[in-house]
Amino acid sequence: MLERSCVRGIALRLSCLPLVVSTLIAGALLAAGCQPIQPPTATPAAAETTPSAEDAAEPSAPAEPDAVELAARIDAARRQLPQVETLAGQLQLALPQAESALAAVENNPFLILFPALRQSPAPDWLLPGLRVTYYTQNAIFADNADDPAPSGAGYMQYDLVSLDAETAVTSLKYFLAGDDGGYSPGFVMPSYGLPGVGDYWVAPAVLAQAENAANPNLAVVRMPTTAAGRQYNAVRFQANLQGAEYVWMIDEASGLLLFHRYRMFDGFGETSQAGQIMLAGMRYLNLPWQVADAPQWVQPGARLSFDGSYTVEVAGSVTPMPYGMEIVIQEVRTGWANYRVADSLYGRTNSASQRINGAAQMYDALWLPPAGIADLEPGQILDVDPFTQVSLRVAGVDRRHVTLEETGTLHASHIVYDRRTGRLVALSSQQRAGLAVIAIELSLANAAP
Repeated sequence: MLERSCVRGIALRLSCLPLVVSTLIAGALLAAGCQPIQPPTATPAAAETTPSAEDAAEPSAPAEPDAVELAARIDAARRQLPQVETLAGQLQLALPQAESALAAVENNPFLILFPALRQSPAPDWLLPGLRVTYYTQNAIFADNADDPAPSGAGYMQYDLVSLDAETAVTSLKYFLAGDDGGYSPGFVMPSYGLPGVGDYWVAPAVLAQAENAANPNLAVVRMPTTAAGRQYNAVRFQANLQGAEYVWMIDEASGLLLFHRYRMFDGFGETSQAGQIMLAGMRYLNLPWQVADAPQWVQPGARLSFDGSYTVEVAGSVTPMPYGMEIVIQEVRTGWANYRVADSLYGRTNSASQRINGAAQMYDALWLPPAGIADLEPGQILDVDPFTQVSLRVAGVDRRHVTLEETGTLHASHIVYDRRTGRLVALSSQQRAGLAVIAIELSLANAAP
């Protein structure tokens, strides 16, 4: 039987993902793995071979707002945007505190279904530097026409930043699709797994007898499906629980998560929330610093304080605010560390969240290994993502600093690192979020020890 602790774990993951401007980011994102594939050039179609017309239904996009609604959204944006917390432009995501990194793994339902995953080795394709991209759609359904509900779509990208015999550590970043077809960076959060199981993989050996896990609340079947333009033989899990339904499709040969869908029901049995993710592609990043060691100063208790400004421009109105950020490194393991970020407006704490940093990290790094950035050259292109079109290049190098430039269709950031210590020392960014433009300037004010 799919235990209640599994259900609580899924609900916890859902409750940790709040509304961000105009989209609900939700879903129990679990299980999978496979050999590298070429990413598609177009927005991927639904990946699941569905057993019924009802299962095939997808969340619909909201209609264009009228003038009154548009004015209301502007007003709402003014109130919401000061809640945004940024380390390179991402939106706020406050996470519950865990006693350690591995405590978060216990919420994975597949670890409950297949306890052997605790001792399973990682799939051979799961290597630091791997990026797995999913296309996602999510929606909350309105109770009536006068109660507009948020919906959205975009890409979720999992970057595996560290893997050892005990832990797999991933940085997950969401890019929200804009009205003009571009993508804006949304939340960023850590994702922890064991070598044998994580948010987007399971060790494939457990799938050989997957039907043994079936029960009255959990159906397990095998079927062909198409994901990211490629044919797979998938194991399909469907859990029907009180008030919720979850579907996962996993490649039986590799353990890669191909598709995930969830639906939440209200007290009348009507769908109140729904969402799905579909495999878009996977590739290995080629970062010059991903095999180097962390700097010596990355130790538990190390603190970085940043001071600067946070400016919101909406419909020609510019609101600058004093802005600060306090970072405390909490746990340091071989190849990665996690830390807590708390930001402040007008000297008052605004939000707090958990982050990770690994040697194979591209986005939102607090530190880069000094040996890995020693030979960077101005103008060097480090990466261009085929889905989000976000590029990373070396904007400048001098005797003391190296500056990276991250550019997308709706945002641009300059991130400055100390060449000797690898420490983040300055950040400037601009990001368009709907009708607003957010500009952030931060400089390192204090580092201890």
